[in-house]
Amino acid sequence: MEDTASNTRVSVPAFQRHSRQSVPGATVMSTAAPCTLMKKTTQSSIRDGVCLNTTSTAVEPKKLFRVATWNVLTLAREGYVDAVLREMTKYNISIAGLTEARIRGADLTTYDGSVLLHSGATTRHQGVALLLRHPFQKALMTWKPISPRLLSARIRHRHGAFTILVAYAPTEQSDDKTKDEFYDQMGSTIADVPPHDQLIVLGDLNATTGTDHEQFPDVIGKYGSGSLNDNSLRMLTFCASHSLSVMGSWFRRKNIWRWTWLSNDGHTKKEIDHILTSNRSMFKSYRVYRGAEAPANTDHRLVVAEIKLQLWAKTNPKVVPRLDLNKLMNDPQIAANYSHVLSTRLGNSVSEDDGVETAWQKVASTITCTAKEIIGFASVKRKPWLTDSTFQIVNLKAKARLDGNKPVYRRLSSIFRARAKQDRENWYNQLADETEGAMHSNNLRAAYRAVREISGKSVKSSYNPVNRADGKPCLSSEETCERWREHY
Repeated sequence: MEDTASNTRVSVPAFQRHSRQSVPGATVMSTAAPCTLMKKTTQSSIRDGVCLNTTSTAVEPKKLFRVATWNVLTLAREGYVDAVLREMTKYNISIAGLTEARIRGADLTTYDGSVLLHSGATTRHQGVALLLRHPFQKALMTWKPISPRLLSARIRHRHGAFTILVAYAPTEQSDDKTKDEFYDQMGSTIADVPPHDQLIVLGDLNATTGTDHEQFPDVIGKYGSGSLNDNSLRMLTFCASHSLSVMGSWFRRKNIWRWTWLSNDGHTKKEIDHILTSNRSMFKSYRVYRGAEAPANTDHRLVVAEIKLQLWAKTNPKVVPRLDLNKLMNDPQIAANYSHVLSTRLGNSVSEDDGVETAWQKVASTITCTAKEIIGFASVKRKPWLTDSTFQIVNLKAKARLDGNKPVYRRLSSIFRARAKQDRENWYNQLADETEGAMHSNNLRAAYRAVREISGKSVKSSYNPVNRADGKPCLSSEETCERWREHY
């Protein structure tokens, strides 16, 4: 496909969304006004494919968030999840659908405030994952690991909810039975999505869109790419039957910000990683970032889009800061100063005429104020076990790939695996030393904290969805409570 960079102002045709039929018995968490889709949009900045919404009668959302899809080749090795999380932080991505994760089983894991949902097989093949960073990890309502190729999650926003699917389609060489099973399963999953939910599909669909805008006018835009094959026809037909649009074909970009997969021969380039949606008006920009680098030697590139919405305003409980008691126990100078100042102030704070209640309030206030002034509050220090020097190897890998230096690129990948393994071992040794020292000094709080970190209980929690009588997952807390009442 040739670059067409002469005109950067385009009009997106009106898109009429068809209602998805909900499955009987499914309950919608909240009733939201149907989203009025844009009738006319203009696009500027060919570099980022920024789409500006000029006319809309819907409630104007408040903030831009970045969503992405990326085939990372694997997340199953030491340090790979932490490295990808840092890369998502670097590009300010809030939601990332990761394919070919190769993590066994299904679970919900927390990494320094971010949440990783993954659905995999019993072996390290295929596997999909969804990474939620702030503030979306707090807006997660429900999620369901469907298969090693599919995962769904439902997220609340200000005017309702939207559903995200992470999909990893079979390759063109796969047999028809495998392809049929995948699309049948994805179709059943979309049928279970509440009708008022906005739908976003992130994933490696192993298919190009082609350029036939006339045949699929609501599915692909004027900027599709590639030639059609069996996978392409399956994807386009599926999107047409479920009122989905392939967003990459609606944004005009240079080819270097289009190709998501580059073959090892260095010449074959395709756009096979896609973001599909039932509501194009949410999307404001769409492009590929060539500089993003995964710890594994993936031949796919990071696809990033910007969506505009207003999240649900959730009230967080007020966090009460804790005094740094370790400083009082371990620093004799601070302990002596605190004792001296407190003794002086206590002698002057209570008079003989004070009642019991008044005297106690004065004593408590004196102790608290003195502790805040001299001891201070404990600061939460999160030290990632993956060191900065090790993560810098990922940046060097990206530079070697862009320079076309394949021997250095492969060598740096091996160096990263060795360094990450050593960092993890050093981190465990440090925690073990801290635990031993805390036990010798009778500091049980620090000892138990270190034990929890070593055992993984402080960073990992399992998720087991509650299903309805028909085997489908409960979509709300009310449904879950009703299911438990039926059970007992």
